[in-house]
Amino acid sequence: EINPLMIQALEYGVVFFIFCKLTLVLGGCYILRQNKHKKAAKYSIWTAFTVYFLLMLYFLLNSYYTI
Repeated sequence: EINPLMIQALEYGVVFFIFCKLTLVLGGCYILRQNKHKKAAKYSIWTAFTVYFLLMLYFLLNSYYTI
């Protein structure tokens, strides 16, 4: 984990870390969903989707080629 705040959460244990991570992500999704009609929210949704999709591809391809 690179995020300094999440590193501190990880020090409290894996379960707490996962709980914090899911709470933050789902909270962000909820806020964007509630404001989905606004232009900034639409831009943020597509930006987040694109970044996470590319990150997922990177990890999948990286693990495929290292096996």
